[in-house]
Amino acid sequence: MSRELQSFDFRSSGYERPNRRWVCGRAADGRPCRAGPDHRGRCRAEAECHPRLEGGRYLCTRPESAGGSCAEGPLPDGGCTHRPLPCTPVPSLRARRGRAARWAAVFAVGLLALLLGSPAGLRWLSPGELSRSHASIGDCGTCHASAAAGPVGWLHAALVGTPEADDPASDSRRCLTCHRSGSEPFAAHGLPSARLHPEAPSQAAGHPPVIITGGGLVQVGLRLAGRLSGAPGGEGDAALPCATCHREHRGLAGDLEAMGDLQCQTCHAVKFAGFNAGHPEFEGYPPVRPTGILFDHVSHMERHFPKSDAAHRPAQCADCHRLDAGGGQMLTVGFETGCAACHAGDVRGTAAAGSTGVSLFVVPGLDLETLRARGAAIGGWPALSDRPLAPFMALLLAGDPALRDALATFRRLDPLDLRQAGQSEIDAVVAVAWATKALLFDLVAEGPGSLRPRLETALGVPIDGTRLRALAGGLPLATVRSAARTWFPDLAQEVARHRAGLPVPMPEAETATPAAEQTAAPAPDAAGSTDLLGNDGGGDAGGDGGLLSGGAPAGGDLLSGSEPATNDLLAGSGSEGGDLSGGDQADGGGLLSGGESGEGDLLAAPGGSTEPQETTAAAPATPPVTAELPQPDPERWSALGGWYGDYFALSYRPGDHADPFLKQWIEVAGASRGAPAAAAGGEDLLSLLTAKDAPGRCAECHRLVRQADGSLVPDWRARRPEPGRQDFTRFRHQPHFDRLSGRARSEGCLTCHRLGRGVEASAAPAAAGGPDFRPIERATCAECHSAAAAGESCLLCHNYHVGPVGHPPPETATADPGKTAGD
Repeated sequence: MSRELQSFDFRSSGYERPNRRWVCGRAADGRPCRAGPDHRGRCRAEAECHPRLEGGRYLCTRPESAGGSCAEGPLPDGGCTHRPLPCTPVPSLRARRGRAARWAAVFAVGLLALLLGSPAGLRWLSPGELSRSHASIGDCGTCHASAAAGPVGWLHAALVGTPEADDPASDSRRCLTCHRSGSEPFAAHGLPSARLHPEAPSQAAGHPPVIITGGGLVQVGLRLAGRLSGAPGGEGDAALPCATCHREHRGLAGDLEAMGDLQCQTCHAVKFAGFNAGHPEFEGYPPVRPTGILFDHVSHMERHFPKSDAAHRPAQCADCHRLDAGGGQMLTVGFETGCAACHAGDVRGTAAAGSTGVSLFVVPGLDLETLRARGAAIGGWPALSDRPLAPFMALLLAGDPALRDALATFRRLDPLDLRQAGQSEIDAVVAVAWATKALLFDLVAEGPGSLRPRLETALGVPIDGTRLRALAGGLPLATVRSAARTWFPDLAQEVARHRAGLPVPMPEAETATPAAEQTAAPAPDAAGSTDLLGNDGGGDAGGDGGLLSGGAPAGGDLLSGSEPATNDLLAGSGSEGGDLSGGDQADGGGLLSGGESGEGDLLAAPGGSTEPQETTAAAPATPPVTAELPQPDPERWSALGGWYGDYFALSYRPGDHADPFLKQWIEVAGASRGAPAAAAGGEDLLSLLTAKDAPGRCAECHRLVRQADGSLVPDWRARRPEPGRQDFTRFRHQPHFDRLSGRARSEGCLTCHRLGRGVEASAAPAAAGGPDFRPIERATCAECHSAAAAGESCLLCHNYHVGPVGHPPPETATADPGKTAGD
């Protein structure tokens, strides 16, 4: 029977020294010496005791563990009578174990060096093959931070640890080189803890609040999961490395996305067996997401569609909605396909009761009698204009900071009745009048580019060329010049005198001309010429008539005669030439009938004879032909959209859906609410363009979103899926369409999307972007989703990573600065 090399019982042994490498050689027979060996293994036994002198006599001091006081007692000189023979110390148990461990370590290191030195040495250290998606990665350092240190560094990291190894997310950061996983990739679900708390606000990224069952226990669960995965503890979010859920080195067939339900319930406090056994009821699914389109399914499906023509109304949901390219979400087909059959006329204004256009430039009506009596020097001004100052004009005039006070005063007045106005108010009217003329003059002289500095000053933002082209809407030069000539015949001279500091008095009152003549019809150019299609009210002195109607005494037009100078082509006139069909005066007949004293016409007798020729039958007399071009209504003439001048205004009529002119001006007007021009036209302009009966009817279907600075930004498009972005819940329509059966086959989309009857159609879409459908119930999904049928795994319906997820494009330079094109 073997005995222990050393007993550590303090009552039976004096060797309570577990840190000593050597013990007394006599320990085996139960008589070890007190001193024991030294640190080199040498025996230090000299005597069993050291006698003590007491009262002139030496006493034995041998301890009880060594047999107590001896009978012989000490020698007279105080020496011990029992001097043991030296022994051979032996290694202690600790020393023997340490020696064995060192030899084992040497053997392991030697074996490892032998394996690593072989051609396939690295295979012995590999934990397994990579998955198929990562199989092309050949360098361990691509994914592992400690790989660059070599085999010695790997052992050191595995046995001792490194700063990188102490950080569980060090390797995970290398995953982000190829993968994108939310704004906080190492937090739970890629979101900060505030988004996961039940009382978190719902403003982040436009998503509804994330509610995880379990309340405050969620944070405890997250910290516990972090500790189990090696994440450091402490305050704040626990870092969850990618390897917590994505396990590599499982071979080519390994699924990196495979997760069990138990992994999800590690953090979620409420545990349940399955979707049909304990899963919480849905709370407002699908969540209401704001969309730019205001559309009420209830009113359209129950009121409008049944009353509309069968050829125009949609017969099924698929007529207005289609699957996206991935088969996940349903998208709208667009205005031209789904809405134009009923609403194209609303956009163009063909059924509008009021004006179908918006006025960019107007000549505001003024109390000219009072202004003339008060000595206001504004030059000529149309007497019959009674238009108010348009919001477009107010915004453009507000681009001059020096004019804003006068403009604000003008907008408070009734400019058609200035009898009670003070001198400061008269001065404000004069300033606005000259600003109006200057705006029109600059528009004619410089084109739409003159609007850029005014808009940039009013809005406080730069206006690029693309936006300026849309804001101008293709304003034609001929229309602007014609309007300027008609409204202000002496515009150039008046503006030049005013800018030179010279007075420009108002002319004396004249007899009012008919209102029809105050429109933006083309005006005569130089003295004596009219336009191609008509005269300018009788022609100028000494000029020529128009092509189709007679002008002044100088010449006739093509179809009707004028005064004695020249006849027209078809009717005789004047005294020098006849018309095409018959003569009139003394000089010449027409082309078809003889004149009086001149040459005959083409069919008359030669030599100018007026004697009738012999004919078999008398030809009937040809009546004279006269014609005038009609005067179309400018507003009706522009039914297809565009600019037109009508009654002291340049107006624009939208031609089709998504008219760029209206879109840009609504955006500009919305932005002006937060700019200095808001008090000088921006508010009224936005109200004008977004009114219920405004041209284009834009605000009937498109939402305005208020920004932090008070501005309003229109949201023109229906909701579109954001590429690479995931929500908590995943749903794909295509697989469900393929598996419809029974009730779902007969009801189709209405199986899940039930109309929200009882909700006010006018209030529901405008208030919350919906909901005009009732929330989907869990029982509806549970009809198919069970363990034996469609499945009920957590990851079947839920995403772990939330937010922008995907593969960012590689950082590839477009050119190598070290090379030239010829290299």
